[in-house]
Amino acid sequence: MKRQIITTPEVPSSPIYSQAISAAILAVAGASLGDVVRVLVLLKESRDFDAMNRVYSRHFPTDPPTRAVARFGVDVGNLLVSMVMTAWVGGARDGSAVELLTSG
Repeated sequence: MKRQIITTPEVPSSPIYSQAISAAILAVAGASLGDVVRVLVLLKESRDFDAMNRVYSRHFPTDPPTRAVARFGVDVGNLLVSMVMTAWVGGARDGSAVELLTSG
């Protein structure tokens, strides 16, 4: 199994931006949001969960990938949300895992 890790620089905070840029990065790696099998979301503030969840539900309306959500354990300045997505591309034997990190 090949593994790619793709990162993006810090950008203006928005779960919408994080998921939009994730879709674009996945496309470059030959994947799509439909290939995502796992998502880790880190939030600066718990109160942002509902807004993030609405955006998440729009991008994954049916059969969403496994997801974990947690708060940052350290002060992260202006960073409000960070997402790590793992996508599986290809067949069971010759596929690749693509992991990407978006922060905003």
